[in-house]
Amino acid sequence: MSRTKKSIRNIVYNLVNVVLTLVLMFGVRTMFIRTLGVQYLGLNGVFQNVFQFLSLAELGIGSAIAYRLYQPLNIGNERRIAALMTFFKQAYRVISIIIIIMALVLLPFLGIIIGDQAENINIYLVFAIYIAQTLSTYLFFAYKTTLLQADQREYIISKYSNYIILGSSLAEVLILYFYQSYIGYLLVLVVSNILRNFLVSRRVDKDYPYIKEHDDKIDKEELKEMFKDFFAAFLYRINSVVLSSTDNLVLTYFVGLTTVGFYSNYTLLANSIKRFLRPILNSVKASLGSFVAQKSNEESYRIFQVVNLITIILYGGASIGLFILSNKFITVWIGDAFTLSTMFVLLFSFEFYLRGMQLFLTQIRNAMGLFQQLKYRPLMSMVINLIASIILVQFLGIEGVILGTITAGMLTNMIFDPIVIHTHGFNYKTSTYFLKNAYYVGLMFLAGFLSYIVTLPIDVTILGLFYSFLITLLIIIVVYGLGLFWLKEWKELIPRLRTAFKKKKK
Repeated sequence: MSRTKKSIRNIVYNLVNVVLTLVLMFGVRTMFIRTLGVQYLGLNGVFQNVFQFLSLAELGIGSAIAYRLYQPLNIGNERRIAALMTFFKQAYRVISIIIIIMALVLLPFLGIIIGDQAENINIYLVFAIYIAQTLSTYLFFAYKTTLLQADQREYIISKYSNYIILGSSLAEVLILYFYQSYIGYLLVLVVSNILRNFLVSRRVDKDYPYIKEHDDKIDKEELKEMFKDFFAAFLYRINSVVLSSTDNLVLTYFVGLTTVGFYSNYTLLANSIKRFLRPILNSVKASLGSFVAQKSNEESYRIFQVVNLITIILYGGASIGLFILSNKFITVWIGDAFTLSTMFVLLFSFEFYLRGMQLFLTQIRNAMGLFQQLKYRPLMSMVINLIASIILVQFLGIEGVILGTITAGMLTNMIFDPIVIHTHGFNYKTSTYFLKNAYYVGLMFLAGFLSYIVTLPIDVTILGLFYSFLITLLIIIVVYGLGLFWLKEWKELIPRLRTAFKKKKK
């Protein structure tokens, strides 16, 4: 199957998975709020962020292994694939032990982070269940999902996920409705995670039987190079986790669990949008990694420019929609008592855009195997984020935390990652990239401003929400259409989209 066909199938299957997930996710969240309340919602967000920190033990091995799988998958080198997967399996077993040690070290600090805000909640039991869920990712076959992703067969993962999501969501709603049990809700997550990994593992064993047939090992010299990549990827992963996890922890300590609960509703909306966008970018990333392994720099750079424009349009338009519609949606969904300020929503939406661009740049950098260049940049980003968030939260509250994260991303990721990709990956100058992306941001703010002015008078009802969506979508199409039609990337994008749709139709 060609790269294009695989990408299209991944996108279609993933979008079906996303729609199903979103419908069920909002149903479960509504039941969660009504039965357990906003305090449990905040606690859930805090523990999710804590275990994102524990996932640092993964060291970025998944990205480094995926990069090394592209070429042997392209040429059908079964021994090489088997050797990489055997090493991957052994690495994840070691990671599981490291996570247990890290969790035990973190255990005494739980009371300090949460304080006395979690009344009548056994935080240590909750902590133990989250450990079980995290370990289930590394101990039970999860490493095999990387092989499917590298081979552009992510649609298989999505297919099994659909079955699991249906069953687990129904179980969560029943447990919340009849028993109001937070512990039961968490146990469903653990069981569903194990079951999903088991189904994927069984499919991989069937489709790639040679993984167990060969016992080749990676030589010591290559292992040294791999560990250098692991270390560099680990530093980037630290930065990613700190940027995504620090906000809730800082808010919990300085503002309180209730605010974290309100904030989690906005992150749910943002994550829901990402679920629509990531399948497209993940499919493109694997295709680009395979493409780079076979084609010239010039051809690869043209594809990069087109994919960059797609990312700009998707995340730019989505961030505008998030700014215009999030407070309206939350008001219609669970009431205006759960909404936050317009300034917060503006900052949150811009942060969403930056995270999308950072994700794209990270995926491109990983696909090109650029792990070691500027490997200490993430530490600078982490330090800026922590210091800025802690200082600004005391003066601006939740808006200060978001502003701190934006500041860190603007001063580090958005400057250094493009430089690394252009100079070490494509051997092109970066100045044109920066100028074009500044222009794209200007278009985004113009479309956002016009959408805000036009939709402001519309009533906050289900019908009003629908009208606001249509008007915002129309303004985005007009502004981006008029602003982009003259660019060479746009002129190259349209024929590629037509070709892709024709192939999908066939």
